Amino acid sequence: MSSTRVLPARVADQLGNCPIPLDFGTQKHHTNKVTKRLRSHLLAKLPMSDSHHAAASGYAREQKLSKKFEELGFTLVKTKSDCKRKNITYEGNVRIPVSQEYSECGFQYFLTDGYCPELDALVELKGGDKTGTTEEKLFFDLMKITDGCYGDKNLLYIFEGKKQDDKCTRLFVKRINQLHRQGLHLNVQVVMFDCLETELLSNLF
Repeated sequence: MSSTRVLPARVADQLGNCPIPLDFGTQKHHTNKVTKRLRSHLLAKLPMSDSHHAAASGYAREQKLSKKFEELGFTLVKTKSDCKRKNITYEGNVRIPVSQEYSECGFQYFLTDGYCPELDALVELKGGDKTGTTEEKLFFDLMKITDGCYGDKNLLYIFEGKKQDDKCTRLFVKRINQLHRQGLHLNVQVVMFDCLETELLSNLF
């Protein structure tokens, strides 16, 4: 395994219409009823957990990362169909088992944000410009790392967007560096999305 390299959180700056029919008469309250019905119908299509569009933005970030990996000559699989198409085992690469301690608390498995076969690395991605849930997941991931939930697999932790220079990201990187100085969890590497390059990824692990 090569010497550890955790990049600093500081990075350089870079980087359907749905018409409402109006031919039901001229009464304003009628149009309002149609608008309300349409709004209710559209909201019903969204998962309850995505009321602030977190799932949609998360999916967009994952697609962006997948495209970036492809541009750099790497593969990123996320779904069972992705794994089947690439002849990659889903279990243990995207869906990872939990320890007895976690199982006793009700956890059945953990889903990563992807797997890169060329690096034999699990991939976790954190991005967006909102606070709250992302930070909670970030420090839960840190706990999972220290508890060895990712096993001996390489883990590539990527920050994207405003999270590249977020205070919580800086603390996360600091904690990972502390672990590395103790000779622990050397299989975990942190990289900022804006720093992703073929040479860098090729020499991470």
